[in-house]
Order: sequence, then structure tokens, then C-alpha cells
Amino acid sequence: RLLVNIWFRPSETLQFILSNCPDKYVLALIVLGGITRSVSRAFAQNGVHPSDSKIIAAITVGALSGWLTTYCYTVALSAVGRLLGGSADSGQFRTVVAWAMVPNIGELGLLALSYNLLRPDLINPANLAPYWNYIELAINFTTILLVFWTITICLKGISILQGSASGTPVFVETHLTSTNQNGLVSIQIGAVAARTLVFLPLLLIVLWAFDYRLSANNLTSLIILLPISGVLNFLINSIISMLSFWLNGSYAFVQVKETLFWILSGALIPLDFLAPAFTASLKFFPPAYVVYYPVRLFMGKSIPLPVIAGSILCLGIFLLIYGLIMRQGLKKFQSHGG
Repeated sequence: RLLVNIWFRPSETLQFILSNCPDKYVLALIVLGGITRSVSRAFAQNGVHPSDSKIIAAITVGALSGWLTTYCYTVALSAVGRLLGGSADSGQFRTVVAWAMVPNIGELGLLALSYNLLRPDLINPANLAPYWNYIELAINFTTILLVFWTITICLKGISILQGSASGTPVFVETHLTSTNQNGLVSIQIGAVAARTLVFLPLLLIVLWAFDYRLSANNLTSLIILLPISGVLNFLINSIISMLSFWLNGSYAFVQVKETLFWILSGALIPLDFLAPAFTASLKFFPPAYVVYYPVRLFMGKSIPLPVIAGSILCLGIFLLIYGLIMRQGLKKFQSHGG
């Protein structure tokens, strides 16, 4: 009954599996999960009725690649888990990921249903046409629910392997800030590092669940742009925080910055939805380099080289501003006590 219980009592089922039968069905589930992702991709590329040869090819490729993909993801999850103080190895993560695939494997039934519904030798297309939009909507909605439940089960399993996850951000932030005796690591950097380490496993799970793929050009651009956007965001926050050198507090300015940042970066409303003249200006504002362009790359859209050059120029300008304000602020800084 493990295959049934994993749907309704995932935490208890995973604990039982990890304690008593960690290798049970793991290989079969991983292979089926790979087949599901590969066949789903074939349907997305060739419509709801791909040829039989393409389906057979997708099944073969999925069966062969499923284990390799899962192995790479679980090794990465294990490495991140050890950074967070966990002790689970990649084999235990592989067990969790394999059993979390059970709902996602259910998508094979939906793909088979949509494939057979459009076979003229089984059902007259004219009779089905008035209802096809509703059927397609129901299939897509069910697929989303299956993927969501797969991610949920995987997160529950990781929580079991890592112990209580609620204290992880506090542990990482405190560890990063308190162990640096020279004060070179600020609380802000510690907080950012904590969030990064906590959400990195979630990002890996989402990328795995949705079979996310990125072109070589976009991956290269992301490797360049993401560090720039992170440092640029840090500099903007730090510059505003340094107003405390001259004022009693800068929290109000930080709140104003956060509100404007959500709008100007496209985080609240995508910039492409705004008026063209307004969008053309905002795309060259610093917030766009932090949110808008990295998101475009994640969505598979390319960005021109001048954008990367502009982000580097913007980073240089804010580094200069940061240095000037810090130098002037230290002249005003006073400290008492020992």
C-alpha cells in the first residue's frame, strides 16, 4: 500500500520507507519519472497527437536519461543539504525524489487519455469538438495539481532528511555573522546567504519537476548577469541604509525603495505590459538589471549584449557611489563604549 499511502500520508510513508526499505521501487520510479517527462515534452513539441515513432523514441530516451538526471539532482541536493548542516547522503535523497515522482507519473495516464481521445478510429472528432476545450482545461489543471503534489512530497521528504527546517535560516545567518571576528560579513550579507541556501534546494526541485531546460547562450548570460544583479541589489540597499550616518534611521527610505523597486523592476507588473514609451525608459533603470533581465533569461528569452554591458556599467557607477558615501559617512560616524 505504499504507492497509495504516498498520496495521502506522504510524511509517514516516507519515514517508513527511509527506515525499512529505502531501495524499494526506486529504480522503477526513477525510470517511469524520466519516461513521463520525456513523453510530456514530446506532446508539447508535437501537439496532442505525436506519431507512434516519436512516442517510442521519447519512452526510450526518458528511460535512459531518467536515472542520470535524478542522480545529478540528488547529488546537488545532498551537497546543499550538507551546507545547511544535514547529514543525508545522495542515496537517501534519491529515495525521496523517486517516491515523490509518484503523482507526476500519474501524468502518463492523462497523456494517454488525450492521445486516445483524438484517434479517429476510436472517437469521432466531430462529436468531441464542442467539449474539447473543457477537456483540455481539465487535463491541464490536473497536470498542474500532480506537479504541485510532487513538489510538496519532495519538500516533506527533504524536511525529514534535514530535520527541522524552520531553524535553518537563523542558523545560517547567525553562523555567517558571528564567526567573522573582523566584521567583514555584515548581517545583510548573512541574511542574503541564508535565503540563498534555503531556497536553492527548492529551486532545484522546481527545475527538476518541470523538466526545465536552458540554452547554452542563456545559461552563459545568466552566469554573468546573476552575480551582477545580486551585487547591484546589495549596493542599492546599502546606499539607502547608509543614510543612517546623517539621519536617526533609514527604515522609511528602505520601505519606499522596496515599493518603487517592485514596480520599476517588473516584479509586480511585467515591464512589457506597460506603455511602450514607459517601458523603454524603465528597461535601462538599475532595478531592471536586478529582476527583469534575469527573469527573461530564465523564461528562455535572449537579451542583447548591450544589456550585459549596461549592467556592468551600472554596477561600476553604484560601486563608486557606495565608496563615496561610505567615505563621507565614516567622517560623521561616532562610537562610544568598549
